[in-house]
Amino acid sequence: MKRLHGLALALSFLGGAVMSHQGATGIVLERMEAMTSLSDAMKVIVPMARGAAPFDADALALAANNVAEIGAQMPMQFPEGSGGHPSMAAPAVWEDRAGFDRQAGFLTERAARLAEVAALVEDVQTEVDGDSVTSLVQDIGGTCAACHRGYRIPDE
Repeated sequence: MKRLHGLALALSFLGGAVMSHQGATGIVLERMEAMTSLSDAMKVIVPMARGAAPFDADALALAANNVAEIGAQMPMQFPEGSGGHPSMAAPAVWEDRAGFDRQAGFLTERAARLAEVAALVEDVQTEVDGDSVTSLVQDIGGTCAACHRGYRIPDE
């Protein structure tokens, strides 16, 4: 049941990740598009982890690598002064820059590990050095949730 809760948490952020890009330009538009790409990648990853889609190691690795690349670029996509409407970035991004960058690093590391594991497993339950697809997806979902709670303006 705990696994399903973690995966449900990851899925709950998929809907909120797709935001209106109306009026966004420059770096704000770039990061909104990156978040949409991240959401699209998670829509490939999460159903496999839940067993709701057939396991495809290549598709999983590709999507996980996309998430890792987006995570690695995230700190550079939030330069000082790029908040305010239409951005959904909360002031905490800049007030707690070290914490924000740390969350982006966690996302990058966990997604890169998922890509590595995907190449080595037969299904979502297979473990490699203590990591399974399901546990890594839960970690990624938890990282997304923590970042949204701390660094994103809530949807109204």
